[in-house]
Amino acid sequence: MSSEITNRPCPWNGAVAKGGGLMAGNGIRTLHRGSTDDWNTPADFVARVKDVGRIALDPCSNLHSVVKADENLLSGGIEKYWGEVKGKKRGGIVFVNPPYSDARIWAHKISQEARMGIQIVALMPCRTDTRHFHLLAGLADALCFVRGRIFFTLNGEAKGKPSFPSVVFYFGKNVEKFEKAFEPIGLVY
Repeated sequence: MSSEITNRPCPWNGAVAKGGGLMAGNGIRTLHRGSTDDWNTPADFVARVKDVGRIALDPCSNLHSVVKADENLLSGGIEKYWGEVKGKKRGGIVFVNPPYSDARIWAHKISQEARMGIQIVALMPCRTDTRHFHLLAGLADALCFVRGRIFFTLNGEAKGKPSFPSVVFYFGKNVEKFEKAFEPIGLVY
């Protein structure tokens, strides 16, 4: 299937706040508040999501994304219903790697869609002290605490890792496929 890009300006695409990120002692850029939200999921991680199933929608896409879902939204993903496209029920996975500055808002959207039976794989900051973490953990059919840090890409180049761990939430019926795909990179529950 061809990838459909909805060409609307993205409110966080390319928006770099003051500071532009920190440099770790090894020269690797780290992600934190005040950095850009235009970090992309690395291809090897996307391949794990595709091992669970076809990625039908990426509601948090940008111009440098390697997700290549059936439909990629550059903006408006949080307002749109994820369960259908052009009036027809959407099959496949909705893959969500949201702008981390808006993680709480996206967690509520993910929980709404998951309650409607939408199959979702969500890559989120692992901040176990937040209400939105507990909201998603309580609803998830499975989750993976990622070992180490994920090296995200910026403008198509491997550039940085967050200063915090990551967690992958899974909502759907393919728990065995999720476990098989994600056990090599973390603890799956």
